Amino acid sequence: MPEACSFEEQSIGAISIQIIRQWLPAQSRDVIRCSSLRPRCHAPTLPTFSKEYPGSMINNSPISNVELHELLLAAAETERRLPAAMMRPRGSYWPEVMPDWMAYADGDAVPRLAPASTQQVDDYDLTLRIVLSQPSICARRLMWACAYSAVFRQRGIAWRRIAKIRHCNARKVKRDYEAALVDTVLRWNNSASKN
Repeated sequence: MPEACSFEEQSIGAISIQIIRQWLPAQSRDVIRCSSLRPRCHAPTLPTFSKEYPGSMINNSPISNVELHELLLAAAETERRLPAAMMRPRGSYWPEVMPDWMAYADGDAVPRLAPASTQQVDDYDLTLRIVLSQPSICARRLMWACAYSAVFRQRGIAWRRIAKIRHCNARKVKRDYEAALVDTVLRWNNSASKN
C-alpha cells in the first residue's frame, strides 16, 4: 500500500474496518454503524462538553461517534465565525458620493456572523485534538470535508458533492465517513482509557 494517500484511492473504509475488527470484540461489531447521522434541520445548537464533562479540555473523556459528528459540525460552524487569519489590506480611496441621501438605504446590507464564543472555541479546540488522534490524513480530510459541506445547510452533509470530488459513489463516501468516525472515536477512547 503506498505511503501517500490521495482522494482517488478508495481504501479508507477498508483500512478503518480492518482496524475496527482488530480492536472490537466479536459481540460489539454489530454496533459500529452510525445510523443517527441525520441532517440538522433546526437552528444549530452547539454541544456543551464543558458542562457535561467538567474540565473536558484537561482530561480525555470518552465520546461516541454521534458526539464526534456533532462536534465536527459545530467546529466547522465555529471556524466560519473566527476572524480571518490574514487581515485584508484597507484601501485608501475616496468613495463615490451619491447625489441624494435616500440613495444610502441599507436594504442590501447583509448581517455578518456573530463572533465565536469562548465555549465554541474550546469545543473547536477539543475537536481538533480528537481529529488529530486519527493518523490517516485521508480520513481527517474526509471528516473535515463532510463537516464543512454541512455548515449552515438545512439538508446536512452534501454527500454527492464530496463524491464528485473523490470520484466515487455517495454511499461509499458516507460509508467511509462513518468508518472514519468510528475509527477516530476508538482511537480517542483508547487513549482516554490509558490516561
